[in-house]
Amino acid sequence: MGAGRAHFLGLLLVGLLGLGLGSGGVAAAELRPLTVLLDAGHMPTPKHKRGAISMRGLPEVDYNDHFVAKLAKALQAAGIAVQLTRQPHESLGLMDRADLANRLQPTLFLSIHHDSTQLISLEKIMTEYGETYRTLSKIAGHSIFVSKRNAGFPHAYRFAELLGTSLLTLGRKPTLHHAEAVTEDERDASNPQNQDAMCPAIVAAVQRFGALP
Repeated sequence: MGAGRAHFLGLLLVGLLGLGLGSGGVAAAELRPLTVLLDAGHMPTPKHKRGAISMRGLPEVDYNDHFVAKLAKALQAAGIAVQLTRQPHESLGLMDRADLANRLQPTLFLSIHHDSTQLISLEKIMTEYGETYRTLSKIAGHSIFVSKRNAGFPHAYRFAELLGTSLLTLGRKPTLHHAEAVTEDERDASNPQNQDAMCPAIVAAVQRFGALP
């Protein structure tokens, strides 16, 4: 999420944009071997492109980079080929990421985000890290977004279903707080231990998707 919308990285959700890419209508499930292009959302420079800012003073891009590094290792350990849109120190525009994905033609393109919540759910506070925001109630969970404009939308949507099921099996509930009120959930996706637990769920979903006819 962009810093202009909200500045607090809450107790938080992981936004996973799962896109099965295909040029000229090529179905994602037809691409072999199984490859995943991981995109750490936002970028380190310029400053306003770093995403939301946590109460610890860390930008969202740092959380995204950290989780993508863990997820890449987990996918590679499962024998899945992984490529990155950018390295942690690199900045890359959105169109450049889309062009890269269309050029590489991965089976799946996953963009990882640690979103903030709506401003109506935040209050401004001062911390040792400076002025920031905190949530008025605990909000956490995961969200999965798929673009209907994707040429391989049916396959991307199928992967989103598999991923959602995998995360639910892990006990990770979805959140809809960008659109409506949600119940409290104490699971924090920025917590390294929770990130470690989520990686196998994502790997399992990718493997199930790769096994589809």
